[in-house]
Amino acid sequence: MCGCMSATGGALPTLPSSATANVAAGGGGEVAATGSTAAVPTDAQATLGASNLTSTAATTAGGATTATATAAAAPKKAVNTDPKQLEAAISKQFGGAAAPEHRVGLPTGQFAGQAPKGVMMVVHGGGWYDVGSARVTSMEADAARWQARGWMTVNVDYAAGGKSIADVTKFYDAIRQSQGAGVPVGALGSSAGGQLALMVAAKRPDVAFVVSKAGATDLANLKGTARQDQEGAKAVKAFGAKGLAANSPVAQAGSIKAELLLAGSTADPIVPTSQQDALKRARPANTTLLKLQPGTTAFTHANVSAASFAQYDAAEDRLASKYGI
Repeated sequence: MCGCMSATGGALPTLPSSATANVAAGGGGEVAATGSTAAVPTDAQATLGASNLTSTAATTAGGATTATATAAAAPKKAVNTDPKQLEAAISKQFGGAAAPEHRVGLPTGQFAGQAPKGVMMVVHGGGWYDVGSARVTSMEADAARWQARGWMTVNVDYAAGGKSIADVTKFYDAIRQSQGAGVPVGALGSSAGGQLALMVAAKRPDVAFVVSKAGATDLANLKGTARQDQEGAKAVKAFGAKGLAANSPVAQAGSIKAELLLAGSTADPIVPTSQQDALKRARPANTTLLKLQPGTTAFTHANVSAASFAQYDAAEDRLASKYGI
């Protein structure tokens, strides 16, 4: 049974129980996750997750900045879980046209039936062109971890190619409109979704934090191996050769106010960790970089060690604890 809210309206469902959350802290800065359970950096956290979602409808320059999330600093208020208000805001952002598919989930496990601690927007990858229901489904495990932390999630799709950033930004704006100021709203993205989540943060200073899993940050330098060249070619197709800098988080680093968690596998064949390194250099303040070691636990693009994933999970959990209501 899923712990979800249908975004088309109606009474809130009875939510299932499962999952617990664990908090870890320690260390600081950049962390190379090795075969043993390492200390979690100060800009990182811990947890686990379980449960599922239910579906709704259809289809610059860099430079360090001291990042304090505007939304987190505002007086906090309760999360609005009224599906009608969220759907009305989404419809408004998309001009009354059918919005891309989106799935809304409510807290599960020990937090089932409780008011959410915040809202997490979840953005899939797929090289900016692989979109649709299956891709939204691919992010259910990520959404479930945040539901198990007591957060409401909005798992979104978007139009393929260059319209992707605008669509994801519209979803963020709809979430913010339905919540108002004072509710922490984060963004989690995988691969191309990581780049999209970071670009939303560059455009919207009230994004509380961003979790980027193997997200590309420097599109002009997304090249090297055959697979990296292929991904770079997709970026050119989506944004144009002249638009790569404007759509690269590293070039927009000075506009990003959100706290950042950047994670990638050292064995990633598509988006090397040098991409995360570039953004960490451009925006060192309030940015945590985790380099995960190879193993057998599923992660974006490449499996990682269980200890590395536990470290990443812990980093997420610290964010949930820090920004949650």
